[in-house]
Amino acid sequence: FGKECAHNKKDFVNLIKLNKSDAKNSYYNFGSRGISPLEMISIYRYLKQSNIDKLVLVLYYNDIFLSDKSCSILNKNSHYGLNEIKKCSDISKKNQDTSNDTTLKKIDNFLELNLLTWRMVKVALANSPYFSKFYSRSEWSSLYQDTNSEEFQLLIDILKYFKRESKENNFEIIFTYFPDVTFIDPLNKTHSDWLNFIEYAKKTAGINISDPWPYFIQNSFKKDLTWSLTDDHPNCEAHEIMYNFVNEKLM
Repeated sequence: FGKECAHNKKDFVNLIKLNKSDAKNSYYNFGSRGISPLEMISIYRYLKQSNIDKLVLVLYYNDIFLSDKSCSILNKNSHYGLNEIKKCSDISKKNQDTSNDTTLKKIDNFLELNLLTWRMVKVALANSPYFSKFYSRSEWSSLYQDTNSEEFQLLIDILKYFKRESKENNFEIIFTYFPDVTFIDPLNKTHSDWLNFIEYAKKTAGINISDPWPYFIQNSFKKDLTWSLTDDHPNCEAHEIMYNFVNEKLM
């Protein structure tokens, strides 16, 4: 996310690079191509021989989404030590995940790719009480609240993997997430999903996840920090707040 800001080097990772890089330190953006946490493991293993001193893993709300590509990575890399995901069998066979498993979603995907104004209409529908249940955001919320779901457990297992690696390879690991900036308000329901995930990770795996939401509430002067009416990715102001949070609270 934040490709427009990244182009101008105003996304939070580039802000860290600009302000923190020196002769002794360098920074790599694991999520530069909008990749999933499973792909982050692949990149980490490639960079493992580098002298990693600190790893900050920033999750995003849709990281709980289980895609066909994620299943492919999981099936090819059993040595990661992650539990088998039964849903992956059907997803791989049908080449169909929860982003396109109904006729309504297929129509929605087509409209989003071919009709610019549909994005704006879709956001309004997704936030309405009746239509919200038909969109992925509602499904993701259910997965965050269901601690027994395979998607939830896979995300926890990925964090466990990085925690193990940090201990075995003697580097500091920090977990946080980039919050939903479509509605920066205490009433935003996605925060309760994150709190459920954060509490479970702490209780069952001893994993601490830093919560940036109170910082955003305190430091944002707008309720909406998305890029535009048709693009709900974080804008550059949101990235600056995220940079300040990471810099002040985590670095």
